Amino acid sequence: MSQLGSISTRRNFSVLNSILLSLEVSPPSQSLARGTLGQAQATGTFSDGSTRPLTTQVTWNSYEPGYVDESNADGLEGQLSALSEGTSTITATLGSISGNASVTTTAAVLQQIQVSPPSQSLAKGTSGQVQATGLYSDGSSQPLTTQVTWSSSAPGFVAVSNADGQQGQLSALLEGESTITATLGSISGTASVTTTAAVPAFIGLTPQQGSVLVGEQLPLRATARMTDNSQVDITTVATWSSLDESRATVNNQGRVAG
Repeated sequence: MSQLGSISTRRNFSVLNSILLSLEVSPPSQSLARGTLGQAQATGTFSDGSTRPLTTQVTWNSYEPGYVDESNADGLEGQLSALSEGTSTITATLGSISGNASVTTTAAVLQQIQVSPPSQSLAKGTSGQVQATGLYSDGSSQPLTTQVTWSSSAPGFVAVSNADGQQGQLSALLEGESTITATLGSISGTASVTTTAAVPAFIGLTPQQGSVLVGEQLPLRATARMTDNSQVDITTVATWSSLDESRATVNNQGRVAG
């Protein structure tokens, strides 16, 4: 018991006659992907046949710290960090007693797939592109666009290609929304694609050439070829202008006056 003035605190302690005979490190062997964390536990067996957890009391060491690093920091005792591919022996020591286990670091594993851009809009009849990037357990990343399998939740609205040389290419077919998914093994990532109404890709005028007498009018017709290859007469909705109004003017109905 300790006391300061009127304040005191008390703890109970047991005096053990048994001595530590052996240490067991568990699991006895494990594999960790490069860049991930693991945990080792130490259990002591005593002369009276009892066992006790000793993970926080032992000293942890690694024979090959370049492969696996072990922690002795408060609250992190026995935590393992897989650094590079290889096998290391992890040892727990208390006094003259020690126990060990084997830890193998394997290649980094894919943890996440990011699809970019995460969202985009395409006019009906146009094409787009998505890219896939893999994020790995060691913090590295690499492009996976040509390795993943692409799929669309609504292929009638937006189709996505898996053809060689065209992986991730999008085709906007009908107005609507689709979720595009990139999958490799059990890992997948998604992006949203919206198909909007078709927009003009080219505007043609008829007649392309002509002449008009002073005081008369020449009607022109404007036709837009849309991104979905449809043709739309835009004569009355287009904005008309003349490059030289001193010679000819044009009104909002497409009529040229000399």
